[in-house]
Amino acid sequence: MSEEKQQKMEQDEQEIITESAQSEKHPEHFEGEKPEAGEEARSQNSQASETSQQESHGSMDDQLKSLQEENQKLKSSLEKLSKAFENLKLEYEKVQNERNQLLDIARRLKADFENYKKRVEKEKRDLLNRLKGEVIAQFLPVIDNLERVVESPGNDVESFKEGVKLIIKQFFEILTKTGVKEVGRVGEKFDPKYHEAFMREFRDDVEDGTITEVFTKGYIIDGFLIRAAKVKVALKPQEPASPSQKPSSEAKDAFQGDQMNEQISGEGSDKDGSVENESK
Repeated sequence: MSEEKQQKMEQDEQEIITESAQSEKHPEHFEGEKPEAGEEARSQNSQASETSQQESHGSMDDQLKSLQEENQKLKSSLEKLSKAFENLKLEYEKVQNERNQLLDIARRLKADFENYKKRVEKEKRDLLNRLKGEVIAQFLPVIDNLERVVESPGNDVESFKEGVKLIIKQFFEILTKTGVKEVGRVGEKFDPKYHEAFMREFRDDVEDGTITEVFTKGYIIDGFLIRAAKVKVALKPQEPASPSQKPSSEAKDAFQGDQMNEQISGEGSDKDGSVENESK
């Protein structure tokens, strides 16, 4: 609307200029007209021009005011974005500091753990060496007594045997103090946890599975097997069952034990060559 009014105002001014020019060139055309009518027309044109100028100025003020408001909004948005950027920057720096702190803590923990591992390994070695030293220290008197027996001049065989027996007794006393117990004695029941059936024999005078001879003693400490005892186990001879009779559960167990001991006995004979042949 403002442009149309401005154009109209310009057209009116152009018409006034044109009429004034024509009046100067051809005054006779305007002799019959009244001076009041010309002045009135000029006044109306002047008022219309002023009105259009005021309207044009008003529209420009409105546009300027709108631009200023938009500029203010843009400034406000820019300030908000700047504040948000500063907040993000501070948050990023905070996260970076926390990350660096966590990495520092992780490095310290790793170093502490490595030092802990080294310290534990050293303590284990020291403890093992101390335990070894304590055990060995208990057997040093045995070695001293053996050296005295060997170095003693003029001892006969019986005296030598008595000295060795005393040393063996001393040795077992030391084992007993350290918690070591002997397993595998004649008359005990065979236990595969602690005994190794090195040989077997058929016997009617003892119960099935009884140890009748010990070749090598076994030892345990607090229930832990140090060495299994190699023993000879008694088995009762099996009578052939009649076709109408079924073997009992005990006979089955004895037969299974016989097979197991036969296998173990075969392995022992292959190794040592000292196992007796099975009597038929």
